[in-house]
Amino acid sequence: MVFIVTGKQGEGKTTLIRNVVSQLILNGILVSGFYAEGSWLNDVRDQFTITDFRSNDTKVLCVSENRDFWLKYGRFFFDPIIIEWGELFLDPAFNKASQLYVIDEIGKFELEGKVWNHAFKLLLRKNKNILISVRDRLVDNVVQHFSLHSYFIFHVSEPVDDISTKIQEMLK
Repeated sequence: MVFIVTGKQGEGKTTLIRNVVSQLILNGILVSGFYAEGSWLNDVRDQFTITDFRSNDTKVLCVSENRDFWLKYGRFFFDPIIIEWGELFLDPAFNKASQLYVIDEIGKFELEGKVWNHAFKLLLRKNKNILISVRDRLVDNVVQHFSLHSYFIFHVSEPVDDISTKIQEMLK
């Protein structure tokens, strides 16, 4: 089952995912994965960090300025070591007890086969329960590209309690 949180850029998808996952964890759901927070410089996103839900460790995933040996996707440079670090949280072999895997977010890079594409496809092949965020304008593309059949879509405006209750019911 794939649970999709959607909304526009900057509308609160990451905040909603953090709150939903916090509630799920309080209710005994074992979660693996991460959330990605962007920072702004002169009204433009200049970097993203990812934070592991289990350890709360945070690392810089990508920046808008050139970094040697980092991977350039769009206008960002991604640290390949941190991509591997994030993939560990999504590896079912490494996180066997997890009931839900969280990826914040699936978007244009994954549609191009980059960043979390491999990890997301692996979770889909293994029929794992996944919670992802997707920008509203890309939801249809993500559903079609990854051939999603069993999925629920939640808009960022929906209450945290409603979303976490629905996810808990579906996980049982």
